[in-house]
Amino acid sequence: MFPYKTSHDFRSPITTLLVLSAVARYELENTAEDRAIRLFNCVKETATAMDKLLEKLN
Repeated sequence: MFPYKTSHDFRSPITTLLVLSAVARYELENTAEDRAIRLFNCVKETATAMDKLLEKLN
């Protein structure tokens, strides 16, 4: 039970980060800010990797 709750508690903010980075990336793509887009892609990759790790712990 503890690992499930801990995993869920960590995944919630990660999911929020993934959604926010997707929205920000979409907005930036419409203004052609290449450097910012690359940074948001890094945020997404990091959050996705963390999410996968926590899924495995669950």
